[in-house]
Amino acid sequence: MNEDRFTQNLDHLERVMSNHEFMLYCYKTSFCPISNSTIHDWSKCNYAHRQQDFRRPPYLFFYYPERCPHIGDDGGWESCEYELQCDYAHTLVEILFNPLHFKISECPEKISADKFRCAKHKERCCHAHSSEEKKLGIEVMESLVPKVLPQKEDIMQYYLEILPEYVQSPAATTAITQSAGAYAGAKQEANGTYASSEDGGVSTGNGAQAYASNSKSAASTAAASSTKTMEVNSNSTASAKKAKDQ
Repeated sequence: MNEDRFTQNLDHLERVMSNHEFMLYCYKTSFCPISNSTIHDWSKCNYAHRQQDFRRPPYLFFYYPERCPHIGDDGGWESCEYELQCDYAHTLVEILFNPLHFKISECPEKISADKFRCAKHKERCCHAHSSEEKKLGIEVMESLVPKVLPQKEDIMQYYLEILPEYVQSPAATTAITQSAGAYAGAKQEANGTYASSEDGGVSTGNGAQAYASNSKSAASTAAASSTKTMEVNSNSTASAKKAKDQ
């Protein structure tokens, strides 16, 4: 995955974009230029450090926030024949920060005094902390992809087109349940190597195990639900796939 599109300067992009834009479009979409884990704290880094901590840029790839049934407990992408072109999530961060999940579900750590962040994850949280923030998440999607990023508006348009129906579907409920289970597991791993993905976690602790176990049992159900969604939106799906493969 050492392609130019996965080696963007995320620290620069964070400075020139709003927080919601950056977290939706860029967070964990490039690999860290600092390879030695002892030099910096992975939990505070915008970059991915391994396949299990990486997500495909949603403005370049379309995929549902549901775990791919072909990904094993080790999180290796090689077990899925479609790899980057798969229509399903290969990592927890691909679920949590997916346009069909980002700022949709309510944050379990929210505080009444702040409508746009929580005490634990602050600005890095993928969940909504108020109705105002949920609305803002949609507005960010409806806006043009920031000019500092490659332009593939048709993919983001497809996310927007299916969002109203998708969030009401059983597949969306499953995805939210999966992410909540992993979130809870990560919180229990206080001293381990895994941090919750909103913090930039590495999928090696109880949180990753929760993601794997919760997801595996629901994978076939999620896949079936997504298939129905794609059938209803077949024309839009074809357009998204065509754009994605170009």
